[in-house]
Amino acid sequence: MSDLFQKDLPLLIAAALSPVILGGMIVVLSSAHRTIPRGLVYLAGIWADILIVTLIVFPSVSAIGPGSSLAGKIGGSIDIALGAVLIIIGLVTLVRGLLRKPEEEERAEDRFKAEVEEAEGETVGAEVEEAERETVKTEVKEAKAAVRGLWATLFASMALMFANVPIWTFIIPVIKDTALANISAAQQVLFLVLVFVWVPLPAGELPLFLYAIGPDRAHRILDPIDRWVKRHETAILFAVAFVIGPYLLYKGVAAV
Repeated sequence: MSDLFQKDLPLLIAAALSPVILGGMIVVLSSAHRTIPRGLVYLAGIWADILIVTLIVFPSVSAIGPGSSLAGKIGGSIDIALGAVLIIIGLVTLVRGLLRKPEEEERAEDRFKAEVEEAEGETVGAEVEEAERETVKTEVKEAKAAVRGLWATLFASMALMFANVPIWTFIIPVIKDTALANISAAQQVLFLVLVFVWVPLPAGELPLFLYAIGPDRAHRILDPIDRWVKRHETAILFAVAFVIGPYLLYKGVAAV
């Protein structure tokens, strides 16, 4: 399993440095109500997306078999295709970054923020109603509104993650390599669990942990990082695309 980890380490690092995951978590941590539950639900949405993709990719690739003569060709072809996609994304990102107007830079985050605020608004409305009429019926409505708000956060998180195309060019090759690795099923499951934990760790799990132990301190640490990432998001994605993209091409060509 150590060979698998070493081979996929650049992909795992790139996946964990996602500005999209960080930006979404900062929006969630800025909400005024049930922040920690919302943060956990936001992470659950990311994990759900990774699980869905894993359940599609892993069985499809593992059916080839690590010892099959087709394993190297198909695995290499997947790497080449995703490497080419990532390079194209890098070029498009560069062009869009050069042409983008300043007011357009935060549109994606604003859409996600609006969805989270809409979910939060349902809870706030229920709390206002409770202040006006402190009855059991109102408390039940508040509980239902809170649940709806958490569901809205979950769906917003899943939509944001699915739309984050670059991160899938990192994750899918890792799942594919795990499926084709000549290791036991238990080691494959363990490695995939590590992937689940690792991908949102720096940009999702760690910020939520910092908020849990000290909200004010967390914002003092995370807000400047978030602002820096937003200012340099185009450069970050371009750099990652032109490091990982050629790496995937080389890895794929070598396998084929």
